[in-house]
Amino acid sequence: MKELSKNQKLRIVRIGRGLTLEETARKVFLSPSFVLMIEQGKRKVPDEVENILDFDKNIKWYLTIAAALSEADLPEKDTAEALDILDKVLKIR
Repeated sequence: MKELSKNQKLRIVRIGRGLTLEETARKVFLSPSFVLMIEQGKRKVPDEVENILDFDKNIKWYLTIAAALSEADLPEKDTAEALDILDKVLKIR
């Protein structure tokens, strides 16, 4: 399984919590446009953002799904397709 960047983790945490860009921006004291640039990889994720959103705690569900798909007794094509769908839904690729 590939390592997620901090930018990808921010998006996963935001979507996983059902937060809009505006709600996330309020929580981390940044503008919505800056949060979007962070998610798109155009800006570095500030340490404060990572601490406020507690990335490691909140991406476990994504990693659990990805690991379960990798370990499932499914054809490799189906596993890859399911992981692609998960990534596209979260727009992390």
